[in-house]
Amino acid sequence: MKKNYYLILILSILFLLPVNIFAQVIEISPFYGWQMNGKMRFYEGDIKTDDNELFGGTMDIEIAHGYGVELMYSHTKTHSYFYPSSSSYTRRDFDVINEYYQIGSYKYMEYGNLQPFMVLSLGAARYAPSDNDISDIWRFAMTFALGTKIFFSDKVGIRLQGALMMPMYFSGVGFYFGTGGSGLTTYSYVPMVQGNFNAGLIFRLGK
Repeated sequence: MKKNYYLILILSILFLLPVNIFAQVIEISPFYGWQMNGKMRFYEGDIKTDDNELFGGTMDIEIAHGYGVELMYSHTKTHSYFYPSSSSYTRRDFDVINEYYQIGSYKYMEYGNLQPFMVLSLGAARYAPSDNDISDIWRFAMTFALGTKIFFSDKVGIRLQGALMMPMYFSGVGFYFGTGGSGLTTYSYVPMVQGNFNAGLIFRLGK
C-alpha cells in the first residue's frame, strides 16, 4: 500500500499547482541511459548491485522564464549479490527492479539553442527483489541533476543529463538469507548514492 501513498502525494501536488501553469510550455522527454549502483553494507553482510541500463521520462512545466516544475520516472532492472558477514547467512544473488518517482523544480539558462539546466526533486524510490520472500522496499528519495538541452527547432530537441539519485537513508533495513529462510531485518543505517547518465528526445508543447 505504501506505493499508493507516494503516487497519491505526487498527484496531489500536481493538481494543487496553479491552473495557469498548464497554459505554459510543457516539455516531454523520454530518455535512455546507464545507472551506476555500487554497494550497500548491512549488519548481516554486503549487497553489491551491478550497473545497468535505465529508461524513463520527464515532464517539464515552465512556470516563469528560466524556472519550472519537473516530474520524473526512471526504471532499471539489474542483478544484486549478497556477501554474508558470517557463516550464519547464505551467499545469494537475485534480480532487482529499481524505480524512482520524483517531482521538483528546475532552473535553466539560454544561450541560443542551448539551455543548461539544474534540477532538484523529491519523491520515492522503489526496490523490488525477485526473491518472493522479500517484499518491495519504498524509501523517500532525492535527485539532483545537471545537464543541457539542445533545440533543433521550437518544438524538438535533445536532452543530455547526469544525475545523483539518493534514497535519503535506509534506516534500519537489511536483507538476510539463512538456513531458516529469508527476510528483512532492522539493524542497519545505510546511506546510499546512485548515479546515472542519460540522453533523450524533447517534444515541446504549448506556446
